[in-house]
Amino acid sequence: MDKSIKTEIIEKYKNAATRLILLDYDGTLVDYNRNPSDAKPSDKLSGILKKLVENTKTKVMIGSGRGHHDLERFLGHLQVSFIAEHGAMIRKE
Repeated sequence: MDKSIKTEIIEKYKNAATRLILLDYDGTLVDYNRNPSDAKPSDKLSGILKKLVENTKTKVMIGSGRGHHDLERFLGHLQVSFIAEHGAMIRKE
């Protein structure tokens, strides 16, 4: 991505009345892990997500094929929405 496109995206983000950030969990936010229950978000990632949702103009939604119990355990302390179980379960914040 060249610098002008990055600058444009940042400006549009800053000036947006509302924002929706859609993220994928396994393989994107966290690495795949031999033991899926060990694929927890790092403290750094949790901090970034917390900072994003502290801004009332920003909504964060995380999608995953995981069961909702895993996502509740990993992300339940954050005010993020998620779609679990390939769309069978949705938690809205």
